[in-house]
Amino acid sequence: MTKYTINTKVLRTLREKKDLTQAKLSEELGVHREMISMIERGVRKPNIVLLKKISDYFKVPVSTFCKVDEEMKKLLELLNK
Repeated sequence: MTKYTINTKVLRTLREKKDLTQAKLSEELGVHREMISMIERGVRKPNIVLLKKISDYFKVPVSTFCKVDEEMKKLLELLNK
């Protein structure tokens, strides 16, 4: 399993720039509001599928949120198929 660290401030900044509440973003992504809150506070990190959903939603590369190593690149390629 690939290990990665999330820059939690980026998610909050992007969400606030779009004037979204945690509840609205969670609804858009199909997750519980608590999940968005925990990600933003650094309590939990999203799995690779959710991380990809978040990056797609905000139209930014996954690397906006974390360093993408070779293993993660392969996983992201699989998700794009």
